Amino acid sequence: MEELLAVLARENQALLRNDLREVSRCLEAKRGACDALAAQGGETADDATTPRDREVIRALRDAMEENRRLLDRAMATQKRVMEILAEAARQNAPRIGYGSFGGRGIAAYAINSRA
Repeated sequence: MEELLAVLARENQALLRNDLREVSRCLEAKRGACDALAAQGGETADDATTPRDREVIRALRDAMEENRRLLDRAMATQKRVMEILAEAARQNAPRIGYGSFGGRGIAAYAINSRA
């Protein structure tokens, strides 16, 4: 549990900084920590045996909620960035005319982005 809590704290800090490279580096560590926790047959706050376990479970629940909120915000931001880029591409697309229509066409664009 504490391993997952540490990874979530690291990822949440990266999300707050909008450091998408660090967020992507956290992905494998988060998967591994989740797999390890699942293999242990994790307990809930209700059946944790020690106060320390209950404390860690509550902290983990809070970190997961913050992580969800921050990931939602990051995805909304990235969606808006892509919409802005797509609009700019449409506005700057060269005019093409085939046949009698001669309307405004959209040229192919490629965007290379590394998270």
